[in-house]
Amino acid sequence: MLFPSPCMNSKLSLVSAVVQIVPFTLLTVFGRRQKEEERATTMASKVMPFNRMDSHRTSGPVAGSLRVLRREAMQFPFWLHLLSRSLLMVFASFLMFVPSLMSNCFGLSSSMAARTGSLYALGCLLSVSVGSKRYVELGRKGKISANVIMLGSATLSALLFLGHVNGFMTIPASLGIFLMFLWGISFAIPFYIPPSIFALEKGGKASSATIADCFDFFGFLFLAGFNGYVAGIKQHVLADWKNTFGILALCSFLSMVSLVMLELLGATTSKEIQQKPRKWQNALQSVVDD
Repeated sequence: MLFPSPCMNSKLSLVSAVVQIVPFTLLTVFGRRQKEEERATTMASKVMPFNRMDSHRTSGPVAGSLRVLRREAMQFPFWLHLLSRSLLMVFASFLMFVPSLMSNCFGLSSSMAARTGSLYALGCLLSVSVGSKRYVELGRKGKISANVIMLGSATLSALLFLGHVNGFMTIPASLGIFLMFLWGISFAIPFYIPPSIFALEKGGKASSATIADCFDFFGFLFLAGFNGYVAGIKQHVLADWKNTFGILALCSFLSMVSLVMLELLGATTSKEIQQKPRKWQNALQSVVDD
């Protein structure tokens, strides 16, 4: 299995963040044009009242997406979701450094180190495929417990690796492989499901992509900084990994706090799921398919 160089991944992450600006720019430009057209149509409708019905039809999704984004950006839950998603994007991106970690810090061969990266991805796939529907159907207390268990496990995994590279303990290679599998299982649902459902719930079919793009923009910015840092360390030196795992443990912990706060604030409730079961099932299926 071949992986792009960490330095290249850092540059790609930065480019990806910049690319996320394009939809916002287009929305802003065309949104302004649309407002001008609506204003002109409204003035014309005052002269020709029979055109008032057509003036409502000219209102398209572009300006509406911007309004939705601005409205949600004024709410605390939006920023909690953005923080959680961005931090977990950093946590998820560690997949790129798994082969280097396992070969340099645990003495695995290149092929075995690459297989460990595959186990990481397999854990992520199993978690979303098997557990996502059950997560959506949970009530508020159930979601709080699930987030604490999953992201608590992710934080614990990062702390165990931190102890290993700091010399506080010695983790055998077999346990290191298992922890990477657990890493993939533990972060996947909190990373994919809550922000996707939030975007669909608040933005609908027309504006959900705008909210998701905003989340991704900040996530790729975080990712560019993190990948650039890890690419610059001496990866063959065990102690040089300590800040990396400190950052990753902090990311998963802060994400856990953010998601728990969202449930306590009532940002998502099981009542909403019961009222619109088809909507949630379709939303969940789209996330799993992606």
